[in-house]
Amino acid sequence: MMAAKGKYDLELEGYKDAFRRIPHPPVGVCKVKDLKVRHIDYDGNALSDTCQALEHMFEMNLYPKEITLDDIFVCNGNERGSFAIQILVLEADRLVRKWDREQRKKKLWIDVKTVFQEICNEAQVCLSSLASGFIDCIENGDVNMLEGYPDTWSWNKKACYLLYIIASDSSTVHQALQKAKFQWPTQINLILKKVLEYNKKKPKPIKYNMNDGYDYIKLCRHIVKHWASYCNSVPYLQRSCANVQDFLRKMEEWTPGIWCTLYKAMGWPRP
Repeated sequence: MMAAKGKYDLELEGYKDAFRRIPHPPVGVCKVKDLKVRHIDYDGNALSDTCQALEHMFEMNLYPKEITLDDIFVCNGNERGSFAIQILVLEADRLVRKWDREQRKKKLWIDVKTVFQEICNEAQVCLSSLASGFIDCIENGDVNMLEGYPDTWSWNKKACYLLYIIASDSSTVHQALQKAKFQWPTQINLILKKVLEYNKKKPKPIKYNMNDGYDYIKLCRHIVKHWASYCNSVPYLQRSCANVQDFLRKMEEWTPGIWCTLYKAMGWPRP
């Protein structure tokens, strides 16, 4: 690796400025591996804050050699009773070549992902698919994507997400869905069958390609956007789903993890 000035003593270089949220004064600091971490709930904010700290170091052109479980500390005991994750960095480089910086970034993001997986494994925490997917996202090295992860989305935000997908460039979305191998539900529910039959019988029939996952999202988006109209025209839809929230819940039953799958494939698309 190329370094502008070789190894750095980060304490002298002001590395503490790279950390955006450290309780002051830090009371009760200890290594995560020495703590009974099973008593600490999975905390997405602590994880994303840790990633923000690492990204901020990159902005300062500071690249740690590595990040391991031994380098992760928990700082707790502030007046609000919360905790924060701290990273101990003993050695880092200022890298000149872009290729070197990108390769080190990839390694460090994998390091952070591995550390949090180890924390959960040692604590014998059984993560939900949402939480597990959130940790997997660390490897992408995109803090904004982590902060927007769908594990805390409201029903309204899920509905908006469908609208944004179809409002985005169709070729880009198509490509992303194909890469993610996103398809229609294996079993087409009677609700969808009734809506598809109605669309075929309209004066200007609307046909959907059952081999194209994009068309499934497009159908669901149309149902959500024109909810009242579809409920009037397809009584079975209204009997099965009292509102849009119920329909979105059905989508989650038909395709488990659908929001995570879509989000990992394309993030939050822009119109």
